[in-house]
Amino acid sequence: MKEFKRAIVLVLAFGLLWSMSYSQSKVTSALEGTVVDDEETSLPGVEIELSSPDMIGGSRSRVTDARGKFRFVGLQPGTYSIEASLQGFAPKRREGIRLFVGQTLIVDFVLKIGTLEEEVTVIAESPLIDVKDSAVASTHIPESTIKDVVFSRDSYQYFAMDLAPGTYVAGWHGIKAYGGTTRQGNAYTMDGVEFSHGGFGSSWMESDSNIFSEAEVEGLGAAAEYDGFDGLHLSLVTKSGGNQVEGMIQLNYGDIGWSQESVDRSDPFYELVEDPQKEGLIYGSFLVGGPLIKDKLWYFGSGTYRKFTFEDTIVQIPSLEYETGRYYKYLPTGIVKLTFQPSTSTRLSAFFVMDYFKMEHMYQDIYWPYEAAGWEREPSWVANIRMFHSFSDKTFIETTLGYTKSGFGVGGYSEEAMHIDDTTGILSVNYGWRIQDDAPRYSANVALSHHADDFIKGSHDFKFGVEVEHISDHYTFRYHGGYIYYDNVYYDYGVYYDYAYSWSMDVKPKALRVATFVQDSWKIGNVTINPGIRFNYYRGTLETSTEVFKTSGFAPRLGITWDVFGDHKTALKAHYGRYYDKFITGIFDNASAGEEDFIGYMVEADGTLTEIWRDPYSNPTTIDPDIKMPSLDQFSFGIERELMKDTSVALSFVWKRWYNSITRVNIGEEFELTDFTFTDEQGQSQTWDIYDRTTEAATYSLTNPRPGLTPYIERESKRTYMGFIAEFEKRFSDNWMLNASYSYGKEKSWPTGTNPNSLVAFDRWGGEPVAYPFHIFKVYGTFLLPWDIKFSPTFSWRSAFGGRGIGDGRWEAEVRASGITGNPLVDIEKPNSNKLPDYIALDLRMEKSFTIKGNLRLAGYLDVYNVFNRQKAIEVQDRLTNPDFGLAYDVNYGREFRLGFRVYF
Repeated sequence: MKEFKRAIVLVLAFGLLWSMSYSQSKVTSALEGTVVDDEETSLPGVEIELSSPDMIGGSRSRVTDARGKFRFVGLQPGTYSIEASLQGFAPKRREGIRLFVGQTLIVDFVLKIGTLEEEVTVIAESPLIDVKDSAVASTHIPESTIKDVVFSRDSYQYFAMDLAPGTYVAGWHGIKAYGGTTRQGNAYTMDGVEFSHGGFGSSWMESDSNIFSEAEVEGLGAAAEYDGFDGLHLSLVTKSGGNQVEGMIQLNYGDIGWSQESVDRSDPFYELVEDPQKEGLIYGSFLVGGPLIKDKLWYFGSGTYRKFTFEDTIVQIPSLEYETGRYYKYLPTGIVKLTFQPSTSTRLSAFFVMDYFKMEHMYQDIYWPYEAAGWEREPSWVANIRMFHSFSDKTFIETTLGYTKSGFGVGGYSEEAMHIDDTTGILSVNYGWRIQDDAPRYSANVALSHHADDFIKGSHDFKFGVEVEHISDHYTFRYHGGYIYYDNVYYDYGVYYDYAYSWSMDVKPKALRVATFVQDSWKIGNVTINPGIRFNYYRGTLETSTEVFKTSGFAPRLGITWDVFGDHKTALKAHYGRYYDKFITGIFDNASAGEEDFIGYMVEADGTLTEIWRDPYSNPTTIDPDIKMPSLDQFSFGIERELMKDTSVALSFVWKRWYNSITRVNIGEEFELTDFTFTDEQGQSQTWDIYDRTTEAATYSLTNPRPGLTPYIERESKRTYMGFIAEFEKRFSDNWMLNASYSYGKEKSWPTGTNPNSLVAFDRWGGEPVAYPFHIFKVYGTFLLPWDIKFSPTFSWRSAFGGRGIGDGRWEAEVRASGITGNPLVDIEKPNSNKLPDYIALDLRMEKSFTIKGNLRLAGYLDVYNVFNRQKAIEVQDRLTNPDFGLAYDVNYGREFRLGFRVYF
């Protein structure tokens, strides 16, 4: 216990010396087991040797204790071999043990009486089930899958998340999972460092996927160490090099002319669309890793350059024709990493990762022509220093210092104001606004782990963590020319008006989060109990306001895993956990006084502007002193079963309930019901009730909406999700691998009344929550065919999804409620009433490799995307007054080809 006490002192010292820390540091793994003879008697004193090309410092050895147990901790993910030997017994070796990030696998040996001189018995079988962790539906993606399976046209690491069951890509870099929010609801870590934007919570770091040795996707049943997401957590592990110099040169090319048309001309729904989206790519990458000092100091480095050419859909508008526009994205990225093993008990690593996203004349389509396109810049980088120190094979400490910076800039090519034709939706003159944002994040964490045998009852794996995180964000926004214009806004009886709006902001919020957690893996016979609790303290400040965001909360976790038959091949898992949202400055920065009033103007015939209404955003917002951080309760249940060598199945169920959404509420505003008349799809005149604001009072509160706060708020926020996942996995062996999954989910939400018109709509559609059910079926795999040809298909089918947006699968007709304060858009159809066609896609890769000499190999490959050339509407015109109402105006990419080659050395 002396080393344990010394480690406790070190933890406290680190907590005092380091002012910034962050969780999500679970980037190492462990192997443990028991050695018995053929009569199941424990064998102490057995020498256990562990070896792996992924393990710096050379092979390691342990001796089993009096109970025949052994442990190896702090292991890097990779493939390992373990050999057990004892005088008087025939030795055995287990090979090909694939250890993923965060896993603790159990590897047991049965030794028979014999001699050490006998031939070693080799068992080439790897355990598949983690019978000590209560997490379900976790997806481990090894380097081979990253390299062989086509999971993205753009080779972004985020699309690895789309391989996980129950997830789907929804919009630009958006992954929606298990009912969580699309971008800010996910956590993204690289070697334990969170690299999402500190203001928005989303992530646009676009590192080349080739720099990662593996990816883990986890979100259901995560232990107390994890927090800050309502969807999933993506953990990326960067490559480290090795004892041999190895590298790769890769080139990839896809001409924009290699895209094929996917549109069915006979379908009236697609009558506007002439050509599919097109994309071209020029890609070059170089990476190398090796030893500076064998078994002591390794290096890894990589540089990648990508240039994308985009050509968006041509659409014909009656009496108008716009030519297709091309826009470009440039993306240089790189990494430098060092790993140092000064002793068998200490390991240090450090890396620097950067990318510089740059886009010119972006996002052109028929509604966004060349003249209104803008530019975008997103410089981002991540730096990390990490230390692992083992006091013994039972006690170790992990520390991480991290720095990330996410930059974002967007703007037009002039200072003229943008115009939007409200009838057709077409933009003109210039890009609308200028944004500049910089959000540095300083982070670190320290975590102490200790294994205890026969403490209370059974064995325990304790883990204690201390965390602090600091974020700052400087965000500016303004309209080019000071205004944005909406022309031809439809009013009653065929009358049209022109409006203009002005608004700007300049805010500098800062956020501090301090947290501690403690968790245990308590093994009693074949049952492992995983209790845990974390405490989060949140504080946010604003440069332009004296208001302070301050709250805290406990997050309990409790999981149970039952090794049903005691052979580590069948695990029954159940888990309850409370999870808090990611703490970002965007939660409270709208309480800043650094914003200007949002003003609406009537544009007169001579071009002058007459103010018609004003939202006094510059009025400082009061932050509720009793505000609570948004959170969710999650219940998960699952069973995992190993069927045969390298093959397993899993069934999982999850239910979630969200609490304490945060909203900026004008508690002084008043409304009255008034008539709103419009013409519906059948040409019939309809008159609905709608709330119109009747007061200019502005008494804002940043708070959790609750009944009584205003006369219109009827309930606290409520949202639920229920899902089911079935998964089959065959890891790569015997020349093939395959993963197949089916997922079903349903999300429900109830309006609170912060917008009283949401309650009117809620009652209009029957007073029932809107439910968005979905189905997803995915299959991906790799098959080694004759003549060393690799065949890697990726298939996905999904039904329509809930939530209006790109690719989300539903749309409702809407009209402009002109004459109502703010001219709001009103849905005139029941939510989820219109569905886009189901999504079906098959991508594949064919690769042939040649050995030139020694380790020098050449591989050529062909990628084919959307093999079936299936069409899928991405966006539909839902404005009833638009002449294109109800027609698709943007579709997915058609069939596309790319060629590439790799040189391995």
